[in-house]
Amino acid sequence: MSKTQGKVKQVEAFNLKGKVFAMGDGWTDYEIRREEMADHFLAFTENVVRLNVIDLADEVVGSFDEVCKFIKLKSL
Repeated sequence: MSKTQGKVKQVEAFNLKGKVFAMGDGWTDYEIRREEMADHFLAFTENVVRLNVIDLADEVVGSFDEVCKFIKLKSL
């Protein structure tokens, strides 16, 4: 899944319905949003900060609690 489009292909195979949230710290995580397979992309910065990923994110989160808060807010 670390290859270009690897995660996109996996998400596509799931055929998800409803709002989809993608989260990660790298480019292959962002690709899910770029290819419109997710409604939101959260740059997860607890372990590593990649400015190129942060610049493209809908939200920057540093903990799982922040992820939960964002999802709850956007799911209302």
